[in-house]
Amino acid sequence: MDSKNVLLAIQEKLRWQGRKARIEEKLGQIREKKGQVLRQIEETRSRVAQLTAMGAITESERSPSGVAVRLESLR
Repeated sequence: MDSKNVLLAIQEKLRWQGRKARIEEKLGQIREKKGQVLRQIEETRSRVAQLTAMGAITESERSPSGVAVRLESLR
């Protein structure tokens, strides 16, 4: 292998290392965002469960002529 080919191979290797570093960084950002979204989903599920429980309590106290929103229709 002559020096020109060696230099090209080294440059290509450096480019791939840079690409790999950028991909790993982006993957880390995606994983962080995924964790945030999963936490938000859990918080939302918890809140829906609270509201459902409150709805069951208030529904038993409500008169039969009252208007109720069904959570199933919101899904």
